[in-house]
Amino acid sequence: MVIIEVQKYLQQYYLAALGEETFNELQIASLNGRLTIQIEKSRLDKIEEQAVSNQKLLQDINRTADLNNLEIKYEAEGNVDLVIEFYEQNVAVGRPAMHAYDRLVTIYRSQKRYDHEIRVIKAAIKVWNRENELRFRTAIFDPGNIHIISEIEVAYQNCEPFRRADGRFAYHPYPVAKYSKRLQKVRVMHDKVNK
Repeated sequence: MVIIEVQKYLQQYYLAALGEETFNELQIASLNGRLTIQIEKSRLDKIEEQAVSNQKLLQDINRTADLNNLEIKYEAEGNVDLVIEFYEQNVAVGRPAMHAYDRLVTIYRSQKRYDHEIRVIKAAIKVWNRENELRFRTAIFDPGNIHIISEIEVAYQNCEPFRRADGRFAYHPYPVAKYSKRLQKVRVMHDKVNK
């Protein structure tokens, strides 16, 4: 067992790193005026691990946003080679940022660089499938969606969005189906050029 300071961990870490059980335990301890609590060392290690993972994710998201801003700036200036370099960096990060994928496949299509377009489409589909799976799992485990799970499952299988009765999205996937169709088209174009 390890003794941790309640306020330090509430301020230093968020629910995502602490996990619901530890977060609630710290909140209750704080409300009861306790300064410390005891937790298992393995649980503390898991919190630290999750915090590092969350920090990396945040850095990736910030880097993606920064690159998107540079991409937009340089594309407006007509510097296509530099734009491609930045878009490729964004794709390499593997975040589900649609802008980089959309613009990069458009540029490669306009340059008739079909092999590159195919590679980027495949990368987008891989990233978006993973993200759609996460969105699906989040949707079906949301207590507010308990009565519409079968509809969410159908939406997931068809790669279509589904709204709850209140108008909010219960599930909103990335456009894997659209990109799969685009992949089929570009393969045909690629084969015609390479005959």
